[in-house]
Amino acid sequence: MAQTSVAQFASELKVPPSVLLEQLRAAGVEKRVPEDSLTESDKSRLLEYLRKTHGSTEAKNKITLTRKQTSEIRKTDATGKYRTVQVEVRKKRVFVKRDPAEVAAQAVAAEAPPPPPPAPAAVDAKEIELREEEARRQQQLAELQAAELKEKQERERKEAEQKAAEAAAASAAPTAPATTLHAPKPAAGETKTDKKAKKAKPTTVLRDDSMRRRQIKTRGDAGGGVGGWHGRGGGRHRPTSTAASEQTSFAQPTEPLIREVAVPETITVGELAHRMSVKAAEVIKALMKLGTMATINQVLDQETAIILVEEMGHKAKAAKLDDPESFKSKEVSKLGVLEHILQPTLYPDLYGKIHHVVRINYYPPRGDNKEGWDNIDIFGWMGYPMQIKVDFLCRDSILAAPIVLDLALFQDLAARSGMSGIQEWLSFYFKSPQTAAGLYPEHDIFIQLMKLKNTLRHLRGEELITHLGLEYYD
Repeated sequence: MAQTSVAQFASELKVPPSVLLEQLRAAGVEKRVPEDSLTESDKSRLLEYLRKTHGSTEAKNKITLTRKQTSEIRKTDATGKYRTVQVEVRKKRVFVKRDPAEVAAQAVAAEAPPPPPPAPAAVDAKEIELREEEARRQQQLAELQAAELKEKQERERKEAEQKAAEAAAASAAPTAPATTLHAPKPAAGETKTDKKAKKAKPTTVLRDDSMRRRQIKTRGDAGGGVGGWHGRGGGRHRPTSTAASEQTSFAQPTEPLIREVAVPETITVGELAHRMSVKAAEVIKALMKLGTMATINQVLDQETAIILVEEMGHKAKAAKLDDPESFKSKEVSKLGVLEHILQPTLYPDLYGKIHHVVRINYYPPRGDNKEGWDNIDIFGWMGYPMQIKVDFLCRDSILAAPIVLDLALFQDLAARSGMSGIQEWLSFYFKSPQTAAGLYPEHDIFIQLMKLKNTLRHLRGEELITHLGLEYYD
C-alpha cells in the first residue's frame, strides 16, 4: 500500500503542514519534517487524538453536510448603472443512521394485515325518519327547479317566435310612399269638358319639421336650430343624423378661473364662499389647513379672509367702508348689537321705534386714523328730549394690539385647560360676541367682565365673585 507524506496529507485536509506536524506530535507520532511518510496506524492515532480532544469517542449516528455556492448577477440601479451583486446559496443536509431494531419493527408492522374497519354505528328509528324527511325535501326541491327551468325555456321560446314573426311582418310590409304629393291623373277614357285649360296645381313637398325650424334656435342647440331640444330626433335616446347636432354649447375651461374678491372688514364663511363661487366646505377645509376651526356662519375678520382668498388662488381686494356691500355688513352688525342690548320686542314702549342711521366716509389722508361722531337722542323725565354727543379720534391698530395679545394668551390658557369650542367667556373683547346655538349673546359690558374674572378664578381654583355682600351681615 502506498504511503503518504505529511505534506500530501496536509493538502488533502486543507491545513498547513506545520499545524499537522504539531497535531501528530501531540498524538504521539514523531514526525519532524513535511517530507516524512505517514502510515495508516499514524492516521488512526491522529484520529483518536482528535476525537478525544474535540468530541466523544462514541460512534456518530448523524452526519451533516453543508454546501455553499456563490454566484454573481448584474443588475441596473435607478440611474441605469450596472451593479454586481454577490448571491450566496447555502444548502444543508442531515443524514441520520437509524436503529436496526426500529427498522425491523417498522418492517414487521408493514407486513401485518390492516385492522378491520370499525363497525358502523347503529342507526335508530328517529335517525332513519330524519334521513327520509331530508331525502323528500331534496326531491321536492329538485322537482321545483326542473319545473322552473322548463317554464323559463318555454317563455324564451315564445319570445323568440314572437320576435321572428314581427321581423317577418316588418320585412313583408310595403314601403312608405314618397313625401311628394302629385295631382291625381284622370281615368282612362275620361274626356275633358272644360274648354278653358285649368291651371296646373303646384306640387307640394312635405318636409321634415326640422327644415321649418332650421332658423329657430332652441335650448341646447349649437347647430343653428337643427335638432336641439324641441327638434325632431333630438330626444335623449334617438340617434342624430348630423354632426352639428352632436355638438353642445358647453366648453370646458382650460385653466382655473381667478376671481377678484372684495373682502369687507367682517364676512361670514358662507358669504366668502359665495363670492369665490366655491362650496362652503372647501373654505372650511382651507381654514382647517391654516389652523382655524370654523363653521359656515363663522364671522372672519378682513385680514384672515384676505389670507384665505389668496390661499385658494384668487385675488383679494380689501373693501373700503364706503363700498355698498361693506357698508351694509357694518350697518347690520351695529343694528344687531343695539337690538340685543335694548330688546325692543321686550320693551316696545321704550324702544319699539328705534331709528339707527350709520354714515361712513372713507378719507384716504387719515389712513389708519379714524374719527367717529356718535349722536344719541334720548328722552328724559316727562319725555323731555336730550342728546349725547361723542367725538372719538383713534387709531385702529393701537386699539387692537393689546386686545389681540390678551386673546392669544387666554386662548392658549383655554387650550391647555381642555376648553374647546366657542369661548363665550371672552365676550368682553368683542363688539358682536359669538355664542353656542340656542344661547343669547350677552352685551352688558359689566356682566362680560364678571364672566371673564370668574372664569379665570375657576381655572385657578379660587372662590368666585358674587357681590352678595354676605360678609357685612352676621
